Amino acid sequence: STHINNDPWLPTTGDFKANARSSRTSLELPTSLEPSRVLLLKPLFDRHAIHEPPVEEEVRGECAQFGDVQHVLVEDDSDGVVYVCFELLEAAVRARSMLNGRRFNQREIQAAFVNERLYASQF
Repeated sequence: STHINNDPWLPTTGDFKANARSSRTSLELPTSLEPSRVLLLKPLFDRHAIHEPPVEEEVRGECAQFGDVQHVLVEDDSDGVVYVCFELLEAAVRARSMLNGRRFNQREIQAAFVNERLYASQF
């Protein structure tokens, strides 16, 4: 069953704009076995569907249970790719452990680490 935490959005800090939609070309970044504060989650949504509440809000709320979320980026033109940057490495490790393989919207989630420097270079 899908559990969505509807807690209010947490304040964000750091180098990323909250829930940024950048002008960069949509691109799925390579994943890494090395733990980092950035997770790639997929497939979370159907790009042709309208989402209520917005995907960013759902992901932020769900991921907040693992620790402070610094940044969420939804790749609108993808097949359900969402990046989440946590404030602390431990939170990202917990989130990956709990989310990888879990079902969401009748899809099995893949959760993988992304190199932080590579992710930040996209902005």
